Amino acid sequence: MTIVERSVKDEAEDIQPTHLFASAADQLPLPNGWFPVGFTNEFPMRKVVRRKLCGEEIILWRTKKAGLMASRAYCPHLGGHIGYGGRVRDDLLVCPYHEFTYDQTGKCTGSGYGTPAPHRTTLSMMEVHEVNHMVFVWHHDQSIGPTWDIPQVGEDVFTFPVQGGDTSFPVHIRELIENAFDIGHLLPIHNIKPIQMGRLDQDGAIARLNTYTSMPFLGFDVKFHSAYTAVGLGATFIDSYIPIARIRVLTSISMTPIDRNLTQVKIGFSARFTAVKSKALPPPAKLVDALTKPLGLAFLGYINRQAELDRAYFANKCYTNRPALAKGDDLIGPYRRWEKQFYTRVVSDPNGHRV
Repeated sequence: MTIVERSVKDEAEDIQPTHLFASAADQLPLPNGWFPVGFTNEFPMRKVVRRKLCGEEIILWRTKKAGLMASRAYCPHLGGHIGYGGRVRDDLLVCPYHEFTYDQTGKCTGSGYGTPAPHRTTLSMMEVHEVNHMVFVWHHDQSIGPTWDIPQVGEDVFTFPVQGGDTSFPVHIRELIENAFDIGHLLPIHNIKPIQMGRLDQDGAIARLNTYTSMPFLGFDVKFHSAYTAVGLGATFIDSYIPIARIRVLTSISMTPIDRNLTQVKIGFSARFTAVKSKALPPPAKLVDALTKPLGLAFLGYINRQAELDRAYFANKCYTNRPALAKGDDLIGPYRRWEKQFYTRVVSDPNGHRV
């Protein structure tokens, strides 16, 4: 696909001001796509793990034979939540309440009474994709299967050894992601100076953006180049290079719509030095191993502090359906057009405009 970017004049013709949605959680639809439910190490062998995704309770479990699987959490027998007390036995998922068993396809293989399984009884299985040391589950409000994949990113360099805890924002995922494309708030809120911003390059479910910015970090004014790769609305990978330190940092930011009111964010970091000249220093690989974790923890602390600066903004705003864009809002229009592909349920505002 071609690069999509229009002038602010064109945007003004395309998005007329100003109609507001004051209750985004009640009126905005949930998106389709792959959404992260955790890092790979959160899903050990034979353990049943509970998660929430797009307003639904889901479970995941890993077996030696079939690998990682996911389904909606409730047993089709009498509705017990398998995530509370469920277990894996002989590669079968066992419901704790009546010990009905299910295989890797979700098919019921037996009851807990020693009698045959009820005819055509199956779990509501969900597609799972394990990539980039993360686990993604596919959600589609019309039950359509995956139409695109999450690509492998930087396997030869990065393994995300520093993993941040969960941070949740009481806001619709649409608001949270759009914030990343809101260039105008970077300086007044985050003290990050945009030096040069590229165009939003769209290729199906993937959007890419190159930036050159400056920010204060550990007492220094640090300039850095960043290449953003958004894969659907659930995963963004930021490959940054800091020339003054010759450090390359890969940041994984995953966003999960728990429901319309809550979005969970997980962050992973890794880093490496692109050049080490001093013979007194250990080999680059050992140096990276030694410094990646403290570097990652420093970046994680910085990102968490920046995220808190946005929290008050989200708590006191409404969703602007047709914003009054100005020069400097160059990425908002292209981003909104790109994100429309992830929504199938059409919602209109009181004036009949699609949200």
